[in-house]
Amino acid sequence: MAAPSTEDLVIQMRVDMGRLEADLRAANTRLDAMGDAGRNAGDDVQSGMSKARGSVNDFGTAAAAAGAAAAAALAGVIASTLETVEVLNRLAGQTGMATEELQYYAAGARMLGVDQQELGDVFKDVQDKIGDFLDTGAGGMVDFFEQVAPLVGLTAEEFRHLGGAEALQLVYDSMEKVGLSSNQIVFQMEALASESTRLIPLLKDNGAGFKLFGDEAQRAGAIMSDEL
Repeated sequence: MAAPSTEDLVIQMRVDMGRLEADLRAANTRLDAMGDAGRNAGDDVQSGMSKARGSVNDFGTAAAAAGAAAAAALAGVIASTLETVEVLNRLAGQTGMATEELQYYAAGARMLGVDQQELGDVFKDVQDKIGDFLDTGAGGMVDFFEQVAPLVGLTAEEFRHLGGAEALQLVYDSMEKVGLSSNQIVFQMEALASESTRLIPLLKDNGAGFKLFGDEAQRAGAIMSDEL
């Protein structure tokens, strides 16, 4: 059985008070017949009942106000959540990633001052550059596929079905394996996505930084599931 609402409780309290007052009116009639002492006792009881009814009414008013405030707060939370979900869905669609996966990577990016929108833009740029090379053989990935990928046995086709995060990680790992200098890595990353160099601390060691902060966010329940 569902628990009664605050409004139901207030209504029930008012009904009970009404019944009690009816009983007291009958008792007062009998007290009046007892003379002054009886009337004084009846007045004291009636005064107490009036205060009690006032308390119930005040409680009802306060409860109603609290309920309205809670409803308004909940509406705000729902609106904010829906807006967040809408943004997540849009970014995830642009980056070839699931919304849960995007949030996972965003947890680490925030540690470096890169917000979720900026991170989504980076992953989207990676997707666009790869798509451009696959379609035309040109664009910002030319140097990588001509100078780095062959040295680690990679082809452009292996990137075709990767999401933005996986593709970026594979690009960085390949440059590390080849032994490019820091300046060369920065050059390649900037050609891929202008803000991607900010993510280098998270990409090192096979994305250990992304994994560290993403796992912590999951344990803290800070990532909305794809189902939600």
